[in-house]
Amino acid sequence: MQDKSSMMLRLLLNRYHEGTTESVLKGLPEEERRKVLDLPLVSKDVLPALRQPIEAMQHVHYSWLIPQLQSISKRKLRLVISILPEHLATKLCDTLKMTSKPLTLSTPMRSFLRSQLHNAIEFNDVLPVEYLPATEMTRVAKLRKRELVDLIDYLGLYDLAEEIKHIVDRKLLKSLYECLSKKKHIFLRECLHQREKLVTQRLQLEHWDGDCQKLAKLLHHRGMVRLGYALSGQHPDLLWHITHILDTGRGEKLSRYYHKEGIPGVTQALKKQVQIVLKEFNKRERSE
Repeated sequence: MQDKSSMMLRLLLNRYHEGTTESVLKGLPEEERRKVLDLPLVSKDVLPALRQPIEAMQHVHYSWLIPQLQSISKRKLRLVISILPEHLATKLCDTLKMTSKPLTLSTPMRSFLRSQLHNAIEFNDVLPVEYLPATEMTRVAKLRKRELVDLIDYLGLYDLAEEIKHIVDRKLLKSLYECLSKKKHIFLRECLHQREKLVTQRLQLEHWDGDCQKLAKLLHHRGMVRLGYALSGQHPDLLWHITHILDTGRGEKLSRYYHKEGIPGVTQALKKQVQIVLKEFNKRERSE
């Protein structure tokens, strides 16, 4: 996590003092100097850092705001709701049982409230996605919630594919296939033709009672584990952006499977699976 003033200084140095950064910072205390120099920033574009806080909040799931908003008075809550994007405001009003209409606020008041809310959910300590090291996993942070949930579900199909290879009961296989959408069924067949390089714990579906919702929940959990391991070794701020697209429950669960360093023999294989699923989504979009 990074201090915003250090980030802005580094961006300006990249833009106007490229190649002479260290000499320009000589007048700063060593701790402050290192704080700026250690930032993994190569961009010269200051616009992402200058974006209004409310713009950066567009992709944050409303559930991350609830703990902060529950602790304030109804009067202040009404003020905050008034400066949120409509989709966030609607969800929060329903959850917090608010019936008051949003207020019309002056520009200075809106800016002040946006800044306060921005600070409350840690945005000031997080690098914008545009400033993070570009990797094959960066695209995941740009997905909408529905797309990210779909990605997790599809990753879980790799576990189902491995389990199916051990099932000989045709009735059980038929029940499993009936729980899948046509698109998931097609992707599952592709998974069956791919050689799984990982040894994972079996799903033990011979004990499954035929409940499709239980199967979906189990596969979603397995997909969450795969995504967490695939993200291991990525910049922690990238994880922050991805977890905050999801609701707090899913986001916190995903964080538990993330490791600061990539897992040898695991992370690279799972990153490839993420790319395969995203490629499948692209193909689907082009055909629709």
